[in-house]
Amino acid sequence: MSRRLEERRVRPRVPLASDVMVTRGGEQFTCAARDLSSTGLGMECPQAGQRGELIHVELTLDGSAERLVLQGVQVRRVGAGAGYLWGVHFRAPEPRSTALLMAHVRREIVKSHEAGSWLDGA
Repeated sequence: MSRRLEERRVRPRVPLASDVMVTRGGEQFTCAARDLSSTGLGMECPQAGQRGELIHVELTLDGSAERLVLQGVQVRRVGAGAGYLWGVHFRAPEPRSTALLMAHVRREIVKSHEAGSWLDGA
C-alpha cells in the first residue's frame, strides 16, 4: 500500500474475515471484509460502486453474535482481480456501534502484540 494512503488513516486497522451485506439504492449484494477500524472498513466487492456513494453495511465482528448495521460512504475503489477493493468511511455510527468497533479493534491489537505480529496500519 502506498505511503500516501497510509498517512490518511486516522485509526488503526485490524484484519477482519467476515461477509458484509451491502445495501445501495435498494440493491443488495455481499462483499468480503478485509480490515476494519473504528471509523471504516476495507472490503472486496463484486461491483465497482461510486466514490461518495452512500451505502449501508451489515457485518458481524469476530467472536460476536451481534450484527452491526452501519451507514457509510464509499471513499475509495481500486480494481482487484475479478472484483474491487472498497474503502468505506462510517457515517455517524450509533454510540453503541462505535463502542463495539473500538473494543473489537483494541482486542485484535492486543492479540497481535501478544503474538508479536502487530499490523502497522495495514
